[in-house]
Amino acid sequence: KYITQSNDYNSLTGCNKVRRCRMKIDKTSGVYKSCMLGILCAVCGILLSTVNAITAPIIEENALASVKSSLEVIYPGATFTDVTEDKIGLLELKDGEEKLIDGIYNAEGKGTIFTLHSTGYNADGFTFMIAYNNDGSVAGYSVLEQAETAGKGDKAFKDPYVSDVLKLTSSDTMPLISGATITTTAVGKAVDQARQVFNKMNNISYDENATATPAPKAEPVELAKEDFKDNKAECSETSNDGTTAVYACKAQGFEGVNEATVTVDVASKSVKSIEVTKFNDTKGVGDLATKATELEKYKGVTLESKVDSTTGATFTSTSLRAMITTALQAATK
Repeated sequence: KYITQSNDYNSLTGCNKVRRCRMKIDKTSGVYKSCMLGILCAVCGILLSTVNAITAPIIEENALASVKSSLEVIYPGATFTDVTEDKIGLLELKDGEEKLIDGIYNAEGKGTIFTLHSTGYNADGFTFMIAYNNDGSVAGYSVLEQAETAGKGDKAFKDPYVSDVLKLTSSDTMPLISGATITTTAVGKAVDQARQVFNKMNNISYDENATATPAPKAEPVELAKEDFKDNKAECSETSNDGTTAVYACKAQGFEGVNEATVTVDVASKSVKSIEVTKFNDTKGVGDLATKATELEKYKGVTLESKVDSTTGATFTSTSLRAMITTALQAATK
């Protein structure tokens, strides 16, 4: 009896053990799913790390190769390193200020090149480069892509402006150009960010609050000697009683054709008044020249007079002088 009970006990115990060993895993359980998800994430992380370690240098090399030809315009044959990620943290933006630095490249033993973007008159903006030698002198300044107005804003990327920039250092602000103020101001904003980073990289002290020097105003010349060919001014006589002649005039401004009525004193061949009848230039900029206080200065003007442009509205002012000159020339015939 005792033996039978013992065998039955052992048999039962062995059966329980087998059941425990052969118990199936419930793959629908939350524990199982959590474990499998953790394993999957770990495997994916290892794979991604491995792939990144292999591809990152290749991607970086390809990115550098895409701009290398541009960089070599300034430092031919130099060995370049993209240090954007390492150095962009030196840039401190003011509230609401946009980051205008696209890339920072070290030319081994020579200097640093910054690729920049900004928006001038054309809403599409422009991209360019400026480079500083290790001593802080400007090594190069070159446009990459721009669509600023020909003969106006694009002066910011041509001589003599380029030659003037090459005389500067990282402590200097960018100069402005009369007639291309909007574009050169936009250039200066981007360069200010490059100067900030470069000077911090090289422990160069400079005045961070310095502002660009206003562009020197061109000395006015007599109206009869001024070149207005780009304005293509036209005037047609609408009335003439022998004392006063009235002309309907139009001339090309910065953005479009402006129109005005010019009244001339026939005897003295001088302007009695000018009234702008249609303004097609930039509002808030060119229309500064059309204010009553500005138009008043044309009263009494003759072909021998010299008239200054309105500050900040050079091209609109020129279109007004072109119309006045054309009307005065018509009155002298």
